Amino acid sequence: MAEATRKPKIDLQPRPGGTHAVLVASGDGDIRRLLCDTFQNDTYLVHEEATEDGAVALALISRPALVVIDSELSAGNGVRACIRLKEHRLTRDCKVVVISGHATLEEQARAEAAGADTFRAKPFSPLELIEIARAVCGGPPRAERTATASGM
Repeated sequence: MAEATRKPKIDLQPRPGGTHAVLVASGDGDIRRLLCDTFQNDTYLVHEEATEDGAVALALISRPALVVIDSELSAGNGVRACIRLKEHRLTRDCKVVVISGHATLEEQARAEAAGADTFRAKPFSPLELIEIARAVCGGPPRAERTATASGM
């Protein structure tokens, strides 16, 4: 509950990782940590936020290739944040994945109408989101990377 009352922060210190920026926004700290760890372990530069205003502000500054945003944020709404990102000239080209605990056709239609490139219902597969990130940001599938690293 304390997380919902905190002021939005803009933390430009990226988590350790690679060169492709991914913004993760969720009001659920456990989901946010899972996604951050998943992307970080796959060598992406990860930024995180819990609120709509914070996510939009951070995206405008960091200009990520991919935004994974929960429809439910600590303050605000992920679908509304998607609209704001797609309307702004600095972020309109970033890919947006909306995740939601509401696995309904209406929720998916709302996300798509907002400009989301992809919609995933919870529970979702973190590995599926990694595949989406690879398609957006480039990079070989994990099996190719492992084979290359081992000299095969």
